[in-house]
Amino acid sequence: MTAMALAIGAVDDVTWDAFCTASPSAWFWHTTAWRDYTLAYRPELGTLSLAFAVFDGSESVAAVPLSLEQSEGGPEFTFGGGPCWAPACAPQLAPAEAQVVLRRALDHVDVLAAEHGAARGAFVVSPLVPDPATTGLRWAAAAVRAGYLDTTRVSQVVDLTASEDEMLRAMTKGHRADVKRAQRDIEVEVVVDAADETFVAYQRMHERAAGRVTRPQRTFDLMRHWLSTGNAVLFAARRAGHFVGFAYVLRYGKGAYYASAANDPDESGQPVGHALQWRAITWLRDAGITTYELGAQPFDALPHDQSSEKELAIARFKRGFGGVGVPVFGGERYWTSDALATVQHRLDRYAGRLSSED
Repeated sequence: MTAMALAIGAVDDVTWDAFCTASPSAWFWHTTAWRDYTLAYRPELGTLSLAFAVFDGSESVAAVPLSLEQSEGGPEFTFGGGPCWAPACAPQLAPAEAQVVLRRALDHVDVLAAEHGAARGAFVVSPLVPDPATTGLRWAAAAVRAGYLDTTRVSQVVDLTASEDEMLRAMTKGHRADVKRAQRDIEVEVVVDAADETFVAYQRMHERAAGRVTRPQRTFDLMRHWLSTGNAVLFAARRAGHFVGFAYVLRYGKGAYYASAANDPDESGQPVGHALQWRAITWLRDAGITTYELGAQPFDALPHDQSSEKELAIARFKRGFGGVGVPVFGGERYWTSDALATVQHRLDRYAGRLSSED
């Protein structure tokens, strides 16, 4: 390995996004489009982008989409309240070089933590990056060396290269039956045009399903714009000509992510979600997507992964569409002893759950 002359710097948005397109460890989450969404997502967090690049001489070798947010415990490095995305590395890096680059990136995160008074920082590796196995292992090694605690979780991912029969057989019996039942009277249209007024109906349904407006208009404007850039697709279900549900899916490269659902509360018990997901699976497959992430799979079995009954039920619904659980490598770092109260609180909850099972 040749000696590397690593430095920290900034790059313009066009260069940043081009780097993400080429990187085997970046997905849509790393792009400036998602950064803009996150900056608007939760105004109460006061999200501030501290994104930076690592350079080897004049060449960018890593992009780190870091952001600072204000939590109840003080400043933290999080992204919309959740973990930041792990650094994306350049494709030409050898394994040993990638480790050096990641260590340099995490060293700079320490510097920024001291500068901004951050008490905690969290990162996670998306299963949708082009090379998730290598990315996850490299991240885990660098994070452990830098003193990060493991917070790995699980997400459900469907392989869209399988045949339609194989994907149906991978579903639970109940989901297969509901997909068949839905096909009797539910039609699903596909929207990839920001000018289509169906998006307005989706936003209205989103508010109705939640019982309130959950986030700023800017986030919906960006989601609508992504339909025309090819980074999203909206699936709209109708029965008897009336909208009964929606599924909004992000897409980038060969991967897709189930980002948002909004179903008519009056359709509870009807297979609206089944109709939407089956149409999404088949459409994404035909569009050349090979990997479809349905989302988190909490099992309430870890100190850092304790979920509500609603969250567990949503996870079971997603799991019913088949696919496999894959590791979502994650880690968090604490820079003050006071912040470790978060860890103690998790352990106390975990201990209480175990006691209730005795």
